Amino acid sequence: MKIREIKLMFVPVVLSAALSFGGCAGFLEETSESQRVMNHFYKTTEELEAGLLGVYATAKILYEGAALGIANVGTDEVYAINASSNMGVADRYLYPASHNTVTQWYQRHFKVIQTANIIINYAPRVPDIAEADMNRIIGEAKVIRAWCYFRLVQTFGRVPVELKETTDISFRIRRNPIGEVYDAILDDLRFAAGEGVLPESITTGHVNRWVAKGLLAKVCLTLGTSMNRDPQPVPEYDELEYDTGELFGECRTLCDEIIASEKYSLCQTYGDIFLLSKKNGPESMWELQYSSAPGLGSNWSKQFGVQQTGNANAATISCLVGSSSFAPPPSFYRYFKLGDVRRTWSIADYRVRYDTSTGNPLDLAYLKGESVSDVTDETFNIDTDDPDSLKRSMISIPGGRLRVSKYRWGYGSDPSMYWAETLSFESTNCPNNVIVLRYADILLMRIEADMLCNQGTAGSESLKIMNEQLLARARGWNAAAGRFYTVDEMKEQALENARKWLDAATAAHESNPTSETEAELAEARGNYAAKEARCLVDYTAETLTYDELLTQRACELCFEFHRWFDLCRTGRLHTLAPARIVNPNSIPVINFNFEVNYLMPIPTYELDLAEDKTLFYQNYGY
Repeated sequence: MKIREIKLMFVPVVLSAALSFGGCAGFLEETSESQRVMNHFYKTTEELEAGLLGVYATAKILYEGAALGIANVGTDEVYAINASSNMGVADRYLYPASHNTVTQWYQRHFKVIQTANIIINYAPRVPDIAEADMNRIIGEAKVIRAWCYFRLVQTFGRVPVELKETTDISFRIRRNPIGEVYDAILDDLRFAAGEGVLPESITTGHVNRWVAKGLLAKVCLTLGTSMNRDPQPVPEYDELEYDTGELFGECRTLCDEIIASEKYSLCQTYGDIFLLSKKNGPESMWELQYSSAPGLGSNWSKQFGVQQTGNANAATISCLVGSSSFAPPPSFYRYFKLGDVRRTWSIADYRVRYDTSTGNPLDLAYLKGESVSDVTDETFNIDTDDPDSLKRSMISIPGGRLRVSKYRWGYGSDPSMYWAETLSFESTNCPNNVIVLRYADILLMRIEADMLCNQGTAGSESLKIMNEQLLARARGWNAAAGRFYTVDEMKEQALENARKWLDAATAAHESNPTSETEAELAEARGNYAAKEARCLVDYTAETLTYDELLTQRACELCFEFHRWFDLCRTGRLHTLAPARIVNPNSIPVINFNFEVNYLMPIPTYELDLAEDKTLFYQNYGY
């Protein structure tokens, strides 16, 4: 095959244009994404800086199109509403090697890697570039390259590792062993996290030394837990020679260094993290930047959003309604404990109701009270503690109307009223940033690594972080007192209705002690006890189990593209994803194959280009 070479001359651009710079224009249609040819010339530091912005901009393609579903759906946290769509196929692990979602995920990561390689390789050739600038730019590009390879190795296992700009394509490419891929990732991140490479200050949209350390901590944690899986779904991990104890120790140390830097802090109000008016806040470590300026936004966040009733076009105009391609299983709703404001912010148990004649929003129509069955008079109640009633609600039509409300599109001062607010930009060009890494993740990784270093038990510092920072915020801010709600204050609110029932039943039985009032009192007591047991109280070393910690990760980081990776690395994907509870009439169950589905298939397109199938081959089972 004759290989043509594309030579691209850099055109200086102003900053606003650089933010949308694709960085990889003019790719060959017949070229493997993992083996691209490109010559790119930078003559000044300013041009190289603009090229680096192009790497950041190119990274946003990982959250667009069919690739958005990969590592998002197919978990106990998210499912695809349309079971027959590309997302629905991915949700149930039915994708063939030729499937668009798989191809996009694979090729787009290598596209970003190639843009990073160009910057890394050309930076030393820029005339008169200062060494500090050169190292910083190379360091940023290496962080992005490592991040992409990190996502690829988790989803495909062995992948080609190309760390230099490709000048001559050979289709005798090989899939590097998993250990070699991780070596390359660790090398890049340790370089970037080294002294004097990246700044320790915060520059919006750019990675810094703390981000490099945070991603390095995540790689160490992921590699170690992946090696510890038992049973092991990917046998090659059993052959790796890394010391898991050292990996967990390094993760904890890196997290402690980030914490000690005092560069970041938890937002006071959980929902503020995701408001358009408060992007890049004190908790943010690295966000991919979007704007509502023409062509600089995206519709990725609109794939979530609340459901409407009465206006089929609401997603195009509403600051709360989305197209709802993704939704939370009703069973995930119950992962949250009572009194947890993260649930009320992130999961909508209501729809936005519109006037069918005017198309104007009227109010929020809550699902509680909607009919569960046409046969009985039972109504939807996902907060019940009766297991049979709960199951019926979960698999009901109202249960299928739960939606993700984490991402919103208003600018008003009261987010609870965004249902009445109209978009100020095109619904296809939303300015919601993708949060790649935030401080809460660092705190959770620190706790997890500490537990793994101590036979599953959290130390006093980890318990303090969990109880005094993460759970305190999860209970909400008491504005009147100028502090977070205490456990007792949270219980007073969360148990109000249960307490009223108990008090009424107690009074009724005391005034008229009969078998009927005694039975009512017993039922009220049982209800109160069950609800109290589900309240968000502080953990002890005994109650903070590893599974509890992973549930807290899910509650804190839900719908932020973490859950699939967490379930995969801890070996829980094959049990928890199929166990989710949704309406079986609309969403078929996941038939997960333990030996196959922990990795995705290598795309057919890439396999067809490879000349030697012994070097570049398909994953087992596909």
